[in-house]
Amino acid sequence: MNPSLLQSIAGIAAIAAAGGGALYVFFLMLRRAALDKRPLQIVELLRTQGDEAARLATASGSREFAFAVYRCVNCDTTARCREWLDGGGCEGYQRFCPNAGYVERVGGLAGK
Repeated sequence: MNPSLLQSIAGIAAIAAAGGGALYVFFLMLRRAALDKRPLQIVELLRTQGDEAARLATASGSREFAFAVYRCVNCDTTARCREWLDGGGCEGYQRFCPNAGYVERVGGLAGK
């Protein structure tokens, strides 16, 4: 299994103890791992906005994070996102990411 995916699953598993919304996210991650083995890119995208943004998003176990995961798992721009993530940028995802608004809100809460 992809190490990045394992890290994402481990993070989501910790969140799963926080409530039903987080449990939903965990099962989405397992589904994704079983079906196509792509890493969950929303967590990587949040990390480009700073460690605090990623921590806030993944620690909250919120329904909004669960929906962000759902959008990421079902996204049609995964290849473009992977290319952008591999390029090391932190701006420009807004042009293609269905989670751009969420990422910006979390980044704002983190003081980015």
